[in-house]
Amino acid sequence: MRISFMDELICQQEGWERLSRRKLEERQLEMINMQLLRARSQSSFYRAYPEKLLSLHQLQELPFMGAEELRECFPQLCLPPSDELLRLRTSGTMGMPKRVAYSQ
Repeated sequence: MRISFMDELICQQEGWERLSRRKLEERQLEMINMQLLRARSQSSFYRAYPEKLLSLHQLQELPFMGAEELRECFPQLCLPPSDELLRLRTSGTMGMPKRVAYSQ
């Protein structure tokens, strides 16, 4: 069976000879936990999130972020320094506009 481009790329980046489901899920969980730690340390909004996930199945337990959070919690959602952000505002159809920020 031919290996996909993404599988090849992941193996190359991780230094693996071949990709297994177990290795991939372990790496995904490790990277998610690194982001949780970063988010919790830099933003009061994310301090309500768990410190660490023990499995990928726990992703479904994380709070869903919707329009209300984008409207009301915008500054706390951003992790990079504010001078590194590009902000976009929606015109919104009702209520306050939602803001989304991007960084490099």
